[in-house]
Amino acid sequence: MRRDPPSSSTPSGHAAPSLACSVLAASFAARPRREAPPTAALTHGLLHRNPRTHNGNGKVASPCGPACPRACTALPSAWMASTAAQPVVMVTNDDGIDAPGLRFLVDQLVAQGRYRVLVCAPDTDRSGVSHCITWRSPLRCKRADITGAAAFGVSGTPADCASLGISGKLFDGLVPDLVLSGINIGSNCGFHVVYSGTVAGAREAFIYGFPALAMSYNWVAGKSSVNDLKVAAEVCMPLINAVMVEIKNGMYPKGSFLNIDVPTDAGHHKIVKKSYDEEEGDDIDYKSLVDGYITVTPLGAHSRAEADAIPYYKACLSRI
Repeated sequence: MRRDPPSSSTPSGHAAPSLACSVLAASFAARPRREAPPTAALTHGLLHRNPRTHNGNGKVASPCGPACPRACTALPSAWMASTAAQPVVMVTNDDGIDAPGLRFLVDQLVAQGRYRVLVCAPDTDRSGVSHCITWRSPLRCKRADITGAAAFGVSGTPADCASLGISGKLFDGLVPDLVLSGINIGSNCGFHVVYSGTVAGAREAFIYGFPALAMSYNWVAGKSSVNDLKVAAEVCMPLINAVMVEIKNGMYPKGSFLNIDVPTDAGHHKIVKKSYDEEEGDDIDYKSLVDGYITVTPLGAHSRAEADAIPYYKACLSRI
């Protein structure tokens, strides 16, 4: 979720997106919420590279024959071969595929040389859309040129992008071992996790059984700069690497996803602080962030009532 955006939006050296293709969204209301990957979320998967080949009756008119629809999504064979043994990481966000936070994060992942990096992110800024999904309108997908990664910009929300990216339809059958959402321009603490598209991107992956991290930087207008987002990406890498080790060892818990916030002075952050001690109050994540800590908060998919309210509702319902 974006707040007080910087004047510069894209690090230098990244080309504009190219190569259009089209995706049709199915009725999300009918899809089961625990199937993984969610291939039923798309009526036809990825279609032909020409967005005008949909003929209006639910079928695809392919001028080049039945072999064409896969051409727009086939990943380079050399890239696939060179990264075959590496874990797969997929990156999404809500600030858009050209946002510096995402680009710096991808740069860090690629520079590590230990991951296959996929990117599926909104083609424009979709901050603050929460867990909104595209229901009746077609989704459009365009290949983006990001060095070292296979990338697509999508005309949907962060949840759409996460759902599509983990489906196996977009990346030639590849599905991620870990989904990363961010790095967001603006913190996502407390109730902000409800409004945040960044958190929703991670939550969508988690719902389908994929380990996921949402990452945000506490941007402060007049104080923060685009370079701070680069530093935020750098300081998140040890956490990402540690989570991947746990995943590969079969030790990573499946009952939650992580919401990570990086303090404004990212270069001088304090040691990571957990932010879920009930005795410290609900806003411990924001207090710790302001104090200079990187905060890590485990989140679930559901919003439940406070424990002390349960007896009241039980008694109330028993009287009905």
